[in-house]
Amino acid sequence: MKLNAEALQALPNARRALLVNALPGFRSANLLATVDSEGTPNLAVVSSATHIGSSPALIAVVLRRDTADGGTLKNIVGSGVFTLNHIGEDVYQAAHQASAKYPVGVSEFEQVGLTPSWTANVAAPYVEEARVRYALVVEQAMPIEGNDVIMVVGRVTEVEFPESCWADDGYLDLEGAGTVALSSLDTYHATNRLAHLSYAKPDTAVATLERGEIHSVLARKSQRQPAHVLVVGATGGIGAAICDQLADQYPGLHIIRTARDPKQLPALKISSEDLALEMCSDSSIADCVERLKLRPPIDWVVIASGWLHDDEFPRPEKQLSELRRAQMQRALDVNFIGPSLLLSALLKSQDRRRPLNIGVLSARVGSISDNQRGGWHSYRASKAALNMMIKNIALEFQNRAKAWCIVGLQPGTTASSLSAPFTKHMTAETIQTANYTASQLCAVMAALLPEDSGRLLDYKGMFFEP
Repeated sequence: MKLNAEALQALPNARRALLVNALPGFRSANLLATVDSEGTPNLAVVSSATHIGSSPALIAVVLRRDTADGGTLKNIVGSGVFTLNHIGEDVYQAAHQASAKYPVGVSEFEQVGLTPSWTANVAAPYVEEARVRYALVVEQAMPIEGNDVIMVVGRVTEVEFPESCWADDGYLDLEGAGTVALSSLDTYHATNRLAHLSYAKPDTAVATLERGEIHSVLARKSQRQPAHVLVVGATGGIGAAICDQLADQYPGLHIIRTARDPKQLPALKISSEDLALEMCSDSSIADCVERLKLRPPIDWVVIASGWLHDDEFPRPEKQLSELRRAQMQRALDVNFIGPSLLLSALLKSQDRRRPLNIGVLSARVGSISDNQRGGWHSYRASKAALNMMIKNIALEFQNRAKAWCIVGLQPGTTASSLSAPFTKHMTAETIQTANYTASQLCAVMAALLPEDSGRLLDYKGMFFEP
């Protein structure tokens, strides 16, 4: 199809707007945050942000002067400060709602369920949920004739982003940060990186660059398809969902599920069998492993068991004064000692010449380097101990079982009985379903290589530090 200027202008307004907004291709998706003269924080969705120089760091956005962006433009001119916050995969629906025309004086933050975050050096709010965000002071505001818009040029004064997404050469991995893109007026996209290419020169062929640590393992091709998988803790929300995902993805698979009471496990649509296993009982672990010796060799082991609270200990400790031996022992038994003893017994019977992938559900709160808030003492400590054991097992078998890989898996905030008491005030966009988490973790398991052994990965396939 080909349209000339007259035909384009003759289109109905809505159809023309959708078409013309698609012509620039995929665009950045940002929430522009400001504060009005009464101190009310406001949001607007902008897809026009573009850099116009890095020294000094200047970013331009185009805003309409009409009622759609009138409040935003007034706030920018009045305060001289604004922030840009990348829209992420977990909040794009809430972010899109911020484009609605709310009355003057009403905060879009409150209306869409996003959180304003303030820092001492910036007079405008950030969006707490944004993983990449930065503050700007206004340098220029230039009218553009014809469409009654203003180009606002801001100088970057502060930037925040996950350190794990920043490469040594300065590249920022937006996919690792979960940033989405926009097309047309209303369509959001999760992007797929094709390659990093070398700087183009007339006399040099373009080469593919490697930036190792910032890559998700999900960019790899899946490795060998599993035939036999052991799922420990199959009655939990994530464990049960992993079994369902495996059944959907690998119809010829045989799954062995464990639970304290196997009778509670629902039927699967593929070949499966269920074994009793109590992670706090040495005799139960020994009996389960003896039964597994009679089964075919295992390709994957997924340990999805875990403990954070129960009726006796309804919440994790927030202060040191709340520590109790029984609660600490429960956390260590289920989260660290049980998985360690199970692997100690199980790996003795596995063929060291065959590939074996082991994924143990850990948690980012068990990362010492990432701990900025404290609290949850027993849970954090038990997961930190688990992370150390994962590393030790990897080192012990790196030369004796070169095809083995054991990793810790961070599932993210997932709707389950474990997380339920702590997600009451979170929106649906910020809580993952168990099926989504399971799908992601299965994809990570399928992408593992022996050189990954001993490391920690999140549900997006990104490595993080213990």
